[in-house]
Amino acid sequence: MDVLVERHPFLYFQDGSIVIQVGNTLYKVFASILSDRSQVFQDCFSLPRPQAQGDGLDDENPVLLSDNDFDITNLFHFLFYMCARDHAINALDTMVQLTPVKRISLARACEVDYWLEPAFRDLLKGPLDLTLEEAKLIGITNFYLISRAKR
Repeated sequence: MDVLVERHPFLYFQDGSIVIQVGNTLYKVFASILSDRSQVFQDCFSLPRPQAQGDGLDDENPVLLSDNDFDITNLFHFLFYMCARDHAINALDTMVQLTPVKRISLARACEVDYWLEPAFRDLLKGPLDLTLEEAKLIGITNFYLISRAKR
């Protein structure tokens, strides 16, 4: 009796570059992202594959991983989330129209620490005419410290 193999509903990308089967689930993902984010996948994809094993080019010949699909799904979600996060941060880095308050708020929310010091320096350069909403965004303690430093 053949076991029904199904495509993962979110991690099967039509333009993906490699098909991976774990249990009864097929994933079609981007080998370049997996290699960039994981030394294990980088090593795996660089090794020659025996003829008897799938090459991962289509659903009929997937790369077989002996893991459980729950763990792999979580790993893939994490790796692709990190890639998207890094892309978003890089895109925001080039947006010079972000105010220092917005940069501080985003840096805190997205844990991008290297944005904080330049944003605080920019706040210290000009007049401190923040709205109540902007003061809330940077935090009351930060607002207090900045106002004291500007005296």
